[in-house]
Amino acid sequence: MTWVTEAVAEFWEVLGAPADRPVEVLYCLGLRGEESAGRAAQPIAQVNERRSSGNRRITRWLPIRDWTIRDVWTQIKEVGLRPHAGYSWGLSRLSCSLCVLASLPDLMLAAALRPALAADYRWAELELGKPFTERLSMGMILAGLDAARAEASGDTAAAADATVDLYEMVRECLAATPAARGEGLTKAGRRRTPWTEEQLVGRATARTSEILAAGRRAVELASRADTGVWLLDPIDEEAAAVLAGTVR
Repeated sequence: MTWVTEAVAEFWEVLGAPADRPVEVLYCLGLRGEESAGRAAQPIAQVNERRSSGNRRITRWLPIRDWTIRDVWTQIKEVGLRPHAGYSWGLSRLSCSLCVLASLPDLMLAAALRPALAADYRWAELELGKPFTERLSMGMILAGLDAARAEASGDTAAAADATVDLYEMVRECLAATPAARGEGLTKAGRRRTPWTEEQLVGRATARTSEILAAGRRAVELASRADTGVWLLDPIDEEAAAVLAGTVR
């Protein structure tokens, strides 16, 4: 919004504005309804009363809210844009390399593609004493990748050791969550009950398996990724269809 404030000030200074009405600002965002239920529920156009003021009225516009992912890639093909190569590496979305809002498969792949950055994040975790997110630490991500790499190389002993390390980290992380401790209320408004040992073991085992599966995928994709190329050539219809099927 800083840019909006500056643009409105420039408009008043350079072009002038009628004293009896505010400057109209159209704030355009590329959110799509397919990305989440919350985004699907947002109106295509709506005045942002909180951000508007006496000298500006901001209308928030979501022109592609109802586009499917196929619509997006078809448009990219038709106008001849060159997509970022990250999509060809197997990433479903591009934002920060290691984003707390990213999916587990994207985080695992990003860490496999940028191991030095992932190691820096792990160092920060240890220094701060806080995990990357409430239910996923960078230590888990790295342990999952270590196990997957050991499996790929045929080192079963190292894979087993890394898997045990991963499970212990997952278990410790889950055990510290408010849900596991029985703190707070459920979505239905009922008081939570602490997890039993059996529940904790079951959830930790399932989460460990999920991280391992994402790690195997990440190791395989990272081994094929041409990270020396940052932009793809303009795509054809076949490539657009492939990307629409793999990118959400």
